[in-house]
Amino acid sequence: MSINAQNGLDYSFIRVDATNGLVNNQVTCIFKDSRGFIWIGTSAGLSRYDGIHFVNYKHNDKDSLSIIDNFIESIQEDKDGNLWIKTRWEYTLFEFDKEIFNNNIASILKKKGFQGAVSRVFIDEKKKIWILSGEDGRLYTHDSTSNKFIDPFSVSKYNKSRIQRYFHTRNSYYLVYEDAVIERFEDVNYNSVTINEHLKQVLGEEGFNNKQIFVDREDDLWVYSNVTGIYHYQSYEKKWKHYTENSLELKLSSNIIWKIIQDDKGLIWVGTDHGGVDIINKYSNQVKTVYHQKQNHKSLPQNSITDIFIDNNNIVWIGTYKRGLCYYHESIHKFSHYHSVEDDETTLPYNDVNCFVEDKKGNLWIGTNGGGLIYYDRLNNKYNVYKHQPGNPNSLSNDVVVSLFIDNDDLLWIGTYTGGLNSYDGRSFKNYRASKQSGLLNDNIWTIIQDSKERFWIGTLGGGIFLFDKQTEQFSSVSNNSEIQLPSTYVTQIFKTRNGNLFIGTGNGIIFYDINESRYRYHPRKVSSRQIEISNNNVNAVYEDSRGLLWIASREGLTMLDPNSDYKKIFRAEDGLPREIINCILEDEYQSIWISKSNGVSQIGVKPTSPGREYEFSVFNYTEADGLQGQEFNSLASYKTRKGELMFGGPNGFNLFQTQNIKYNKYLPRVVFTDFQIFNRSVKAGIPFDNRTVLTKSIVSTDKLVLNHSMNVFSIEFAALNFFVPEKVKYKYMLQGFDKDWVNSNGGDPKAVYTNLNPGTYVLW
Repeated sequence: MSINAQNGLDYSFIRVDATNGLVNNQVTCIFKDSRGFIWIGTSAGLSRYDGIHFVNYKHNDKDSLSIIDNFIESIQEDKDGNLWIKTRWEYTLFEFDKEIFNNNIASILKKKGFQGAVSRVFIDEKKKIWILSGEDGRLYTHDSTSNKFIDPFSVSKYNKSRIQRYFHTRNSYYLVYEDAVIERFEDVNYNSVTINEHLKQVLGEEGFNNKQIFVDREDDLWVYSNVTGIYHYQSYEKKWKHYTENSLELKLSSNIIWKIIQDDKGLIWVGTDHGGVDIINKYSNQVKTVYHQKQNHKSLPQNSITDIFIDNNNIVWIGTYKRGLCYYHESIHKFSHYHSVEDDETTLPYNDVNCFVEDKKGNLWIGTNGGGLIYYDRLNNKYNVYKHQPGNPNSLSNDVVVSLFIDNDDLLWIGTYTGGLNSYDGRSFKNYRASKQSGLLNDNIWTIIQDSKERFWIGTLGGGIFLFDKQTEQFSSVSNNSEIQLPSTYVTQIFKTRNGNLFIGTGNGIIFYDINESRYRYHPRKVSSRQIEISNNNVNAVYEDSRGLLWIASREGLTMLDPNSDYKKIFRAEDGLPREIINCILEDEYQSIWISKSNGVSQIGVKPTSPGREYEFSVFNYTEADGLQGQEFNSLASYKTRKGELMFGGPNGFNLFQTQNIKYNKYLPRVVFTDFQIFNRSVKAGIPFDNRTVLTKSIVSTDKLVLNHSMNVFSIEFAALNFFVPEKVKYKYMLQGFDKDWVNSNGGDPKAVYTNLNPGTYVLW
């Protein structure tokens, strides 16, 4: 069964390419070392990545200590932290502390007791080095006691063919022979356990040429190539299955497979050529295809995948043929993003979203800013679009939908911008336009609610408030009511409280309507009878939470009022919430307040303090880097479903999420020094600076520096090796003996810079 990745349920990636500093966009392999750096091999050089900066290595004919070739095929790390790099021609060893490439692999291996041609080098999870001999086709490993290479698999029960591939799991070693026979050995004593000859019979003379093997945690075998798809051996059932583009049971997106790997949830990631990534759930026998989507910068950068690597933090790194690499982790993009994808009918038809309402089936009506009205069948992932049809009075009156409401009779009401009010009964639309006969004097229907007395309250942008009688289909203007003079005819929201009263937000403050007393109250910047300052009179939203606290969103920030006391709170920059445009307010199932604004979404924790009725607040800010549809959100686009899901919409679609499902990064990154400069010149290990060797080993491994008096202008770059959302990491440093307090550093380019230090001893924290 094949399931294509759907909008809102798909995998969102962070892209990294040559524009960020990668040496070349044709990625050939990816590796993470024990220090936490990501290494990317390409067809034109090697890159080291720390989440912010790249250090690039290329062959230099004039430098014998440069990398021997620019085409990188694989990267491995030994127990000393050095990298064994296979290039197009031969292996080279990158000695990390010296920052040099030792290209004389034969000499290195000779010192360890191995002489002869090297076909392949394998380094297993225990950091044991294995050499596949190019002469006899046997596999040798280094014995530290004798300082010799030995053949522990000489006890093999199958010696009819040369060894082609090797794979090590927690409990076993697997040898794959050229004739496609696979032999399994015990991890401890190297005893031969099983010999599997099925592929030999299937492949015949073709054998194992141009094929790879992956063994998952359940000891299932996955054999793949760039021609034949996947052969999967299910160890539990002891049988083989063959998956291709034409499989009935499990259909692949491409027969050309370049990499297979298993994630922490047991899912099998398959990198294909021109087919994106197939993610196989072998337990349910389903496959989901993740692919490049035009105009979606969070999708795969390309469908031609060259490598997949999963690091120790379960981040999935994916290399592509021409578009660099990308990476994924469920805690990076925390919010499902529903948006339009060109030529994909299973995605949101129109991106600019204004409003939502949920019907009794749990499906969604979505109002858009020019794309009409959308009905989203969530169960079947289908969208229907309703648009204005000129000359058809039973169609939607306008394609700019700004408000939605479902009344007590399950009738849908649609407010439009310049198109008046519409109702929809499931068959046709009924239009209510501004006219003297109807009593409606404005066609900008901004907000709709039904009160406890079954009356409809219609807030307009520029015409004030109207009461609508559903039976007579007549409107009456509250603005002309002698009981109160509206402070503004721009009505932004009418909010019904738990006890049925109404808070009305306008362009010039708030009105309170007592439903029992049928009485209005209005004072500029007042609530009830007390003079209470709010952040700004231009109110965008009003919200009463489950505690009875009143939240007011304005064009200049957020205000919280406790109607039962004199307590108020205007949120400011020092609270983590600058005075910016606040659009919408919602409360989640855990009593946290969520707001959309002109610069992302914020979550506000509220904790009452004792004694008294004061509160403590914690603010967490989310940006587009967390998976939001964009930085800016639309002023009416929020909704809470009956399941407790929160929705916020904007120009690029909408986010839908349940707060309990948000995955947070609990990984504490390691901070490392990445570059040391004197007078803006990088200093390298073993290379003299002004006739003096400053660094005897890489700055990454250096814990002490001795500088002479003329080197008193220097900088040290550093990075937290955090790839989740590196731009959101905040840094502070202090040079003990000079700085009196911690110094903040720019998260996008963290470094400590010092000039004209006096002679002495200093410690950098």
